[in-house]
Amino acid sequence: MASVAAPRFSHQVPESIEERDALMRAWAGRCGPEVDYWLAVQPFAAGGFEAVITHREDELSVATLPWDIGPFSEVPAMKRLRSAPDGERDENSLESSRRRTKRMIRWQCKNIGADHLVTFTTRELSNTPGKLWSMWQRLVKAYRQATGDDLPYVAVPEPHPSNPDHWHLHVATHGFFKLKIARALWWSICGGRGTGNVQVEYIKVRQGGWVAAKVASYISKYVTKALISSERFNKKRYSVARSILEKRHHVKLEAKTLGEAFSEACRRFGIRIPGFLQLKGSLFIFPGDDGVWFQVPPSNQAGGFEVWDDPPF
Repeated sequence: MASVAAPRFSHQVPESIEERDALMRAWAGRCGPEVDYWLAVQPFAAGGFEAVITHREDELSVATLPWDIGPFSEVPAMKRLRSAPDGERDENSLESSRRRTKRMIRWQCKNIGADHLVTFTTRELSNTPGKLWSMWQRLVKAYRQATGDDLPYVAVPEPHPSNPDHWHLHVATHGFFKLKIARALWWSICGGRGTGNVQVEYIKVRQGGWVAAKVASYISKYVTKALISSERFNKKRYSVARSILEKRHHVKLEAKTLGEAFSEACRRFGIRIPGFLQLKGSLFIFPGDDGVWFQVPPSNQAGGFEVWDDPPF
């Protein structure tokens, strides 16, 4: 088996059909017959999707969920109520907020099909995220005027590791990035030549990899506790270009074990498991076998593997 890293955990991924079947049997033996399994799917405009299989044992509460209106439906958006913090936010609250932010950044990077990462820095000893956002908006406007192109992006600020009063900006983007033009514009905004820098990192992946997934992993790691701290409560944590993220789809599965639920999800999406298991990092089993997360790349990034048919949405 191969080890797969996830945002908080690592787990084993089967590398053969035999190992997969043995794992399925182990799942089936751990779940009772009364458990209901649900599939949540997040599709992306650039292709591919993420999915999570979870279970609920209280059938009465499941029956009252807002998406329990058909075999495949959208969940109405629910506004998160946030109260102002009284003093310092506790560690669990900060960690939960950081995980939510990382997830949204990951989804947005995949939605635009991000394929490289750009870092914008200044020579100032101290600045603020608010000032960076103002400078960034000026750059986006100037870049559009100079090139005639809209810049797809997901931008995240980060404090310097040795100087927390100095912030720089990490930007995931897609397509050809005109570095010379952007660098000249950034210098002008910063105050002159040499007063800032623009560095581009092109992400390389092996055959069968998902470029946007790796970019998303790179940029989401910059979501630090400093960005989510109580001092920045309700402040902007990241910025996204005009990119409409489709709502998650939810469906109640017929399966009564986790193994059956995963097999049912694969049948629903036309996933060919032998090809899918060759995509490293595409499957994660929750600790305690409480659920499964998996991602499927756009068909043109499957590296020649026959992975999936068109999804039912």
